[in-house]
Amino acid sequence: MGKVCESVMVSRVLPLAEKVIPSQEYGFMRGEKQIRRLCAQRITLPTHWRLVRSNCEATLANCSWNGKAFSCCDYFRPMDTEIGTCYAINTIQGRERNPTKFPMISNRTAGPGAIKFNVLVPGNVYVLNEEDVPSVTTLGSDVLAVGSDVFHRSSTEFEEAKRLKPPHKTLCFKGLYFDRTFPQWVEAPPNPQNPRRYITIRNIENDAGARLIAPEKRKCRYTDENPLQVYRHYSYSACTVQCRKEAQLKHCNCTNFFMPNTPEDLKCDIKGIICLNDHLNDISVLKARWSSRPGLYCDCFPSCTEAEISVVKDFKVTTTEPYATVQIELSVLPSERYRRNVVRGVLDLVVSTGGTGGLFLGASILSFVELIYILLLRPFRDIYSQRGSDSDPWYRHFGNRRVEDNRFVPNRHWSFK
Repeated sequence: MGKVCESVMVSRVLPLAEKVIPSQEYGFMRGEKQIRRLCAQRITLPTHWRLVRSNCEATLANCSWNGKAFSCCDYFRPMDTEIGTCYAINTIQGRERNPTKFPMISNRTAGPGAIKFNVLVPGNVYVLNEEDVPSVTTLGSDVLAVGSDVFHRSSTEFEEAKRLKPPHKTLCFKGLYFDRTFPQWVEAPPNPQNPRRYITIRNIENDAGARLIAPEKRKCRYTDENPLQVYRHYSYSACTVQCRKEAQLKHCNCTNFFMPNTPEDLKCDIKGIICLNDHLNDISVLKARWSSRPGLYCDCFPSCTEAEISVVKDFKVTTTEPYATVQIELSVLPSERYRRNVVRGVLDLVVSTGGTGGLFLGASILSFVELIYILLLRPFRDIYSQRGSDSDPWYRHFGNRRVEDNRFVPNRHWSFK
């Protein structure tokens, strides 16, 4: 249910950049800090990016379910996403095919469940279904931003950078390039906040006959009906990631270097990242089929089994601790459930056809069988019965098969005595 993704920490990027690239420039693309060097040298971005990411032990601590503690990293397992490596609990989209799942049981005996854990680094917590994945188009209502904000320069430095007014689309200060489109320039509060979210869940059940119907007709896909390349199981969010990958290949002939299950030769170099930045609106904003605004249309069906998760209330309390304590809790036990029923299946079609034929034609399924017999089998029987005695072993042994040719004479004086 919970998926934790670390945000970019400039405090780690800058020292590494000074070691790797003595004379460097940095570019900001939709909040993802990409090390950019305006020369022909190619930089292995995925390799260097892993050096500034935190492992599970440095990301999560003090996990508990309904007050019962458990080891965080035994159940929060790594997951590859298009925004980097995340740590997810009870997911089916992780790197491991059969990860250990924690029994998150909510019933009348145990009551509504609540998971609680500490996030030691700035990041985002996603409240999603087990088949869903974090992406750049995940709804903001499904995301909890945690940790102190370390992504921006101070307001004094920003004012000085703004005063420089460089002739290009970014604000330049001390070798750093700040994109004007970056949404948050104000200095964030120095202390993190402890978010507490109450949610409700409505599960979905499917009729057994739903699997016999094509996905195009039932308008949803099961997790094992997966035509995608980026993930092993299908979900709507995974489908949008696949759609975005194909759009990136179409526009720039390469993909974001975080794209899951993508060969290294298809991941973008510096020129490819600049190309992705130039087509940002065309590949990162979803739109409807009928919309004329810039964006990406993805023909993706929802999952047939995903539950509906609704946010009831969010609470945030400022803390003096250097970490954030996140708590996600069911407000009440589920009292509603959606069910997808098949109104007319294959058997219903056969029954309806038979009933209509019997009503208007006086025919039944036996009539159709008899019709097949009359048209196909009986002609061959008649031909076989007319064969000569020399070539027919049955005729040589038993004589003529027809009753009228057997010369049977009944004994009229026979009786049971």
